[in-house]
Amino acid sequence: METIYLGICGEIGSGKDTIGHRLKTYKNATVLVSSELLGKILSLLHLDPENRDLLQKLPIGLREHLGESVISNAMIADMLESKKKIVAWNGVRFLSDVNAIQRLPNSFIVGLHTDPEIRFNRIKKRGQKSGEAEITWEQFQKQSEKQTEQSIRDIIKNSNFTLTNNGTEQEFYEQIDELLEKLQTPH
Repeated sequence: METIYLGICGEIGSGKDTIGHRLKTYKNATVLVSSELLGKILSLLHLDPENRDLLQKLPIGLREHLGESVISNAMIADMLESKKKIVAWNGVRFLSDVNAIQRLPNSFIVGLHTDPEIRFNRIKKRGQKSGEAEITWEQFQKQSEKQTEQSIRDIIKNSNFTLTNNGTEQEFYEQIDELLEKLQTPH
């Protein structure tokens, strides 16, 4: 079977990590995460790798000074190093990311749609990034306006597949499994 390359795109709290976990755990996939790459850079600079504001500012500066494809190129190089049959990039945010993935054979963009209120409640509950547990609705809405978030809705609209994650975790897992079955079935 030819390697399947996935670009996973969704707003904050939409379920990107849930897909990644499902792919790793049940499909033995390689899952690369944009924020982990950026977090490593922040750690090297002795800055908080869990600070969402820094995680949103860093790619803008990198793209401005090193070219809009600097992150895409790094992620694609890492994807191509994997020997797994499914390789996913969790955190596709820019059109340059989409263009980079689409240059790979057997590649697909998976967009996640989740209602804003559900996403807000999820990030408060998980408290994964610094300050998430205390975030207000107004702060949450402002995060959606940041430059790193602006292309996400358009990417989701134009994705090869769209999953809706407004229900239970089990319902979402079923959608993920159905998608993977479609992708792994010879065309």
